[in-house]
Amino acid sequence: MGGVALAASADGEPSAPPSAADYEYLRPGFKALEVLEDLKAIHDRRGADCMRAIGHERFCSCLNNSLAMELSFPEYIVLITSQEGDANPLPLLPAKRRYRDEAVHLRDVCVAKAFHGRGAGP
Repeated sequence: MGGVALAASADGEPSAPPSAADYEYLRPGFKALEVLEDLKAIHDRRGADCMRAIGHERFCSCLNNSLAMELSFPEYIVLITSQEGDANPLPLLPAKRRYRDEAVHLRDVCVAKAFHGRGAGP
């Protein structure tokens, strides 16, 4: 008995298989799920990179949950270790350089939360 069971309607009668229109209707929802899965993967990777480099769960959690999703952990490091007015330009796209002030602020907030027990918000 290796047959495929048909879905039953509320009255117990077999219902028709989904049509192409049904799939088109559901496509945006599937696309949204794919985007969410991609964002979760980015978030998980950034958190793992932080833990590997810093090794402090509260700090990494604070940073990972507040930092712009466009930034990877290595990009965050480049931003916070650069000085304003450096002679050498940052090895980042200009669109990501604009996050420098936010990254420095989040570093300070997350250090305060993780290491000093202060609950300052981002």
